[in-house]
Amino acid sequence: MDASDTVPIQSLRTAKDIVDFLVENDGAGVTETAEWIDRPLSTTHEYLNTLTGIGYLIRGDDGYYVSSLHLSVGTEVRSQDPLYAAAKPEIDKFAAETDNNIVLLKEESGYGVTLYSIENDDSMRIQPRAGNRNYLHINAGGKAILASLPHERVEAIVENVGLDAVTENTITDRETLFEELETIREVGYAVSREEDIVGIHEIAIPILVEDARNIGSILVYGPASEFTDERLTEELPEALRRLKNVLEFNLTYAQYSTTQ
Repeated sequence: MDASDTVPIQSLRTAKDIVDFLVENDGAGVTETAEWIDRPLSTTHEYLNTLTGIGYLIRGDDGYYVSSLHLSVGTEVRSQDPLYAAAKPEIDKFAAETDNNIVLLKEESGYGVTLYSIENDDSMRIQPRAGNRNYLHINAGGKAILASLPHERVEAIVENVGLDAVTENTITDRETLFEELETIREVGYAVSREEDIVGIHEIAIPILVEDARNIGSILVYGPASEFTDERLTEELPEALRRLKNVLEFNLTYAQYSTTQ
């Protein structure tokens, strides 16, 4: 591979870095952006103008901002996802009946991506937004997914993504993680006790379809004071298994219908 092969790839990475920077900072000027991407002002200005020209950014009086084009693209991508299509109405019903906080996750490139979420407890204010990417090993939903993936795939994710800690309870040891994944396979659900967010307990169950690898997981979370061991190991597993059965039936039926 010569230098000319790598230039377009690096340009795409720089463009992504700019978009990410503007999202995190709710917009910025040329100078701030140039400092962040470590490029000359003239080069940065070219990037910003190009991204604005294709509709990825908009230019305001005090800088550049990410456009709503990303929203329309993300919304369209999510609407085409079979897991989201099958799960959303059932999650809405489950949330209304149980008053639980729920997250729908899927694995993508070794990370957990939030497809949909409902937070019934207004006092919590931690509802993950659609499109959020996070480590799989830090929460119950991600661990439920890891436990359902082939061993070689999990090894690759651990190697490439790592086992960083986000709280003092996060699993950061490879052997400990693999032992827990084995337990999850045995009991059929995953639990997280303040491994992702301090003060929050979670339980999740994987969503699978016949002749396919793991698609995603359904995660329910709440305050540690309410999500006791009894609730995590007796009450919620059965409720989630019923929801899992409905979703997997719907997914299998949808998959079967498209092949006919």
